[in-house]
Amino acid sequence: MEDNNPAQSLGIVLVVGGSGFIGTHVVQAFLDEPSCTAVHVVSKKPPRAPLQSPKIEYHQGNVTDLGAMQTIINKVNPRVILNLAYPGDLAKDRVLKQVVVNGTKNLLQCAAENTSVEAFVYTSTQHVARMSDKEINEEAHVWTEADKVNPYVKNKAIAETIVLGANSESLRTASVRVPGIYGEAHCLMIDGQLKRLRKGEHKVQIGDNSRLFAFIYAPSAASAHVLTAKALLAGKNDPKAPKVDGEAFFISDGVDRPFWDIVRDILAAAGDKTPKEQIKTIPFGLVLFLAKLGEWSYWVFTLGRKEPELRASDLEYLREGSHFSIDKARTRLGYRPLLDQEEAIRRSVKWSLEHEHENVEIKRQ
Repeated sequence: MEDNNPAQSLGIVLVVGGSGFIGTHVVQAFLDEPSCTAVHVVSKKPPRAPLQSPKIEYHQGNVTDLGAMQTIINKVNPRVILNLAYPGDLAKDRVLKQVVVNGTKNLLQCAAENTSVEAFVYTSTQHVARMSDKEINEEAHVWTEADKVNPYVKNKAIAETIVLGANSESLRTASVRVPGIYGEAHCLMIDGQLKRLRKGEHKVQIGDNSRLFAFIYAPSAASAHVLTAKALLAGKNDPKAPKVDGEAFFISDGVDRPFWDIVRDILAAAGDKTPKEQIKTIPFGLVLFLAKLGEWSYWVFTLGRKEPELRASDLEYLREGSHFSIDKARTRLGYRPLLDQEEAIRRSVKWSLEHEHENVEIKRQ
């Protein structure tokens, strides 16, 4: 249905970093939104499979290049900017700082200089907040420069803090905290488990599977971005609207479950019938020790030029879990998961099985 409320009419939308896995889903969600008149996508490299629509236009540019961003934004004159630019969590600290922190500063400067821009949405991560064995919410501690956390988490947290701190009457900002993500497209969560299945590595789990984890279906995450953009614009003209500007929002499938239960759902959707009693459990402490030893060895033998695929920080994530409330997104954004998790996983696995032959490099989300 056409949105007849001009306050919430999105108009022209600019998505920076819109050619990756989540970016493509976000772009598609805005293309499907009637009040969005055009979607401009900025990416460092041209997309392998660009979306087709009369409403879309692609631009090549690097978020670390302030001049290039100014040129694109002043040409497009968007009403809404979304920042999803991301070099991958295996990137070096220097690269993460350049893209995630300095790139975000560049976009905020461009947005502040262009009077057409009224809303800025930052795609953050669940990891910016300190997790607990109990359910947390947006009041939980957000990591800072002083905290000893991995470079990816630290830089994402710093960037989110900068975005929310830039909120003003003329430029309204918000952050969407995305957990582990999956959907119809090549993604690590689904393709990685299918790879384990093909190699016969699926009958092993690490740890006792007691911690709860949040995940999200990519179209649901994309929907949350559209809702956030519309809510930022609506709040500018409606003092009674729920407060969204200057705020961060956790989103998920709406159900937090043990990690290996979700993995088994993925494998079952791919046809695996391994009984639960045949799953071997490896003690968490042993795997963590070996991972740390492997990281050190990898660093020595590659002279620090490469990162191992399995890092101790990945295992720490398994130990910590990710259990949080999405009530704030439900009440202030009107967010609702588009599908229940079982059906979302079934559709995602079906897509991956149909495209398993494609040789695609997957960026860690």
